[in-house]
Amino acid sequence: MAAAVAWYVAVRVAAAALARDSAAPARLAIAYWLPTALLTLLAIVVGQPEIAVASLFASSVASLSLVAGVVTLTSPLQPLAASDRRGWGLVLPAAALTLLAGFRGRLTILHAAVFAAQGAAILLFWPQAALNQRIEASSPRTSPMLLALQLILAIILSIIGALAALRGGVLIGREWELPSNTMIGSLLLGPALVIPMVGQSSLVAQRGQYSAAISALVAVTLLNLCLLLPVLIVTWNLLHAAPGQEISLVSVLGALKGQAEPPLFFPPSSWRVDTSILLVLGLWLVPVSAGRWIPGRAEGAGLVAIYAIYLTMTAYANARW
Repeated sequence: MAAAVAWYVAVRVAAAALARDSAAPARLAIAYWLPTALLTLLAIVVGQPEIAVASLFASSVASLSLVAGVVTLTSPLQPLAASDRRGWGLVLPAAALTLLAGFRGRLTILHAAVFAAQGAAILLFWPQAALNQRIEASSPRTSPMLLALQLILAIILSIIGALAALRGGVLIGREWELPSNTMIGSLLLGPALVIPMVGQSSLVAQRGQYSAAISALVAVTLLNLCLLLPVLIVTWNLLHAAPGQEISLVSVLGALKGQAEPPLFFPPSSWRVDTSILLVLGLWLVPVSAGRWIPGRAEGAGLVAIYAIYLTMTAYANARW
């Protein structure tokens, strides 16, 4: 509960600092993404890789299903801005790469390089009009000092939330005698990370910027898969390439060779369930990004139903694998 409250306030403060009252998808995405990035990085550092990987994928699935579904259900039917929707189809190749990476059962430096390369390609192909959307002139101006203080506060709150979530998650895992903490990341922390997105995204959509709201959610998923995941892989390899030794040239070279011990495992439930759901959502976004499918309330209800199915499948998968 404390973590969810801290993340909620952090996202609202970060959104106020970065996007103010405008519907700038890239800025909103960074505000949404901040708690996930800090939680997963801290989880890697303190030796909880299952929580890190599971939370990353669970928040990605929840962004494109639960949050997008609620936004679609609660907003009026609107035409999709071409500058926004054209980038939505990029979720599919990113999801396909995660599926392929899971066949080895571990995430390596090679995977990190491939994900990062795809992220660079996405920056080239994503419509620049969406990335470079400016703050509306009607938005009140804020001093740089206040903006810096807001961002620092958002980071501090995100870290507090992450520490509380990790402590609570580990305690729950021990109390429930779970074989791993993957279920904690998927079923508890993933939903908690996206709760702050619901209100802000719905508000943006209600103002007639539905496509911008969905673009921010798509951008969060792509940030997770093509930026945060490579960073987590590299960080884990740096910390575990030479166990018990300080980071040095030898450990860096070992990390580049993928000599981490233990390696960063890809939890089976995250691979089989999360990547499958991301593939389904990515396939659906392809005709939407081409303007061939306009989402309505029926699609919104379907997205929420997909998330409910995801939770059921994840609980079942963690009980068996």
